[in-house]
Amino acid sequence: MTLIWSPEAEEAYRIHLAGYDNLEDYCKQKNVSADEIERWEKTGFIKKLQRTDGTYYYYNQDRECKDEDLIKIKSKVARVPEK
Repeated sequence: MTLIWSPEAEEAYRIHLAGYDNLEDYCKQKNVSADEIERWEKTGFIKKLQRTDGTYYYYNQDRECKDEDLIKIKSKVARVPEK
């Protein structure tokens, strides 16, 4: 099975790297709204998240989730190509 990267997969990957299951989980644990999360203006990708250990994770403006990392995303947002 081949998975395909998408903006949703990128978002899930960044959230997962910071130690959370999904955006809702992050917002609940950090007591913030989704609108308060810093994002890159050009791409809309998450720019910075506070990790579960209290330190911060800073992300690049461009794609960070490599194809081989798609399998690690818990939320299953990476798409399987249609036949």
